[in-house]
Amino acid sequence: TATVRRDGSSRFGLEQRWGTFPAVSAGWRISEESFMGAINQISNLKFRAGWGISGSDNTGLYQWNSRVGSGGDQEYVFNGGVVPGAILTRLANEFLGWEEIEMINLGLDVGLFDQRLEVTIDYFDKTTNGLLLAFAPAYEVGALDNPSGNLGEINNKGIEMAIHSVNISTPDFNWTTDFNISSVRNRVISLPENADRFNGPNITRVGEEIGSLFGFKTDGLFQNWDAVYNHSYQNQSVAEFDEDTGLPTYTGNTDVPTKANNTAPGDIRYVDINNDGFVDGENDRVLIGSTIPDFIWGLNNNFNYKGFNLSILLQGVQGVDLYNGLRIRQERTNASFSNKRATIMDRWQGEGTSTTFPRAVFSDPNANERTSDRWVEDGSFVRVKNVRLSYQLPRNLMQSIGIPNGGLNIYAVGTNLLTLTKYSGFDPEVGLRNGGNPETAGVDSGVYPLTRQYTLGLQVQF
Repeated sequence: TATVRRDGSSRFGLEQRWGTFPAVSAGWRISEESFMGAINQISNLKFRAGWGISGSDNTGLYQWNSRVGSGGDQEYVFNGGVVPGAILTRLANEFLGWEEIEMINLGLDVGLFDQRLEVTIDYFDKTTNGLLLAFAPAYEVGALDNPSGNLGEINNKGIEMAIHSVNISTPDFNWTTDFNISSVRNRVISLPENADRFNGPNITRVGEEIGSLFGFKTDGLFQNWDAVYNHSYQNQSVAEFDEDTGLPTYTGNTDVPTKANNTAPGDIRYVDINNDGFVDGENDRVLIGSTIPDFIWGLNNNFNYKGFNLSILLQGVQGVDLYNGLRIRQERTNASFSNKRATIMDRWQGEGTSTTFPRAVFSDPNANERTSDRWVEDGSFVRVKNVRLSYQLPRNLMQSIGIPNGGLNIYAVGTNLLTLTKYSGFDPEVGLRNGGNPETAGVDSGVYPLTRQYTLGLQVQF
């Protein structure tokens, strides 16, 4: 089959409003070929292939046009009085157009043993060109808000597999299983001028995954003064900086003011990536985590015994990193009137007392709270997502009470019953729930966790 779509969107200007999107697909049902006749175990075998281009207009309204704002921020004083004003708050982008997604898909459908076992496997390669993203123009243009533009190219490729099996099928008892798993690899192909895009602890960089976590690497804690003054400069007490090399000469001070104002024992030791003698944000920040899982999966088992039905749904995510921003606020020592985690009791209080939790110091002269792998945690989890138990009254019983065509179903449902994870935050699913903007995904700033729910119900049909 082949199709061609011609779509228009008022979110783009007149010159860019319309887009043309072709697609073609083909399939070969191999199981119907004559040479498959002798293979009775294979009840269905089909190969699928497809190619197509689709469009997205997922951007704000009227981004192609300029916007003028008025109100409090635009008022000004004239002749001693406040006068209403208006200014240009967003620049027009008349070149804003469709985001185009080109995808190649190859699939295989397999049915075995009279469809008691069905397997579907899909490989996809998707390239998104002309990404609809906000960008920051130069301040000299005088606009307040960032307009949107078609910026860069991203590729996603991966595999999806779904399995359906009929494990037991008898007149009184049935058991079926549905399992799915998928894995995707993401790469940024290009960005304007190949410039990095920063969003808090996230970075979007050419050649890497979108929204990767970016920061300093840690190397334990300084346990004594010798370790402090034998390391690259973080904020140690300095006597002078060499005029030629720029390298510091440390004072070697170990007094109370130095502890309060400079790097000291108990502080985090950060890795000097380029070994230039300085730990700085320009040269020593690296990728410290991936917000895209290695794979995600789901497993549903359904049991039927006479009038009883039990379904159990599990879901899981493996190999994803989360940036626990909430933990930063709960473990900081420079805010004396906020509540803390109990983990703060395990802080460094002398040589050898801790290798992970830094000392308590109000001024934080070493910037122990800076973005680093200290706050990155494994967000993998397995969750009992849904359990449902129901009972359907037999039809002959309904007939005996005068409702021959009726039905009565009693059910109990539990949702989000159990989560198995090493993540210390409220909910490891935050990375998926913030997926609306992949450039800021995987950051937990205290998102309210999914609630555990219990439901009892009665469904009556007359």
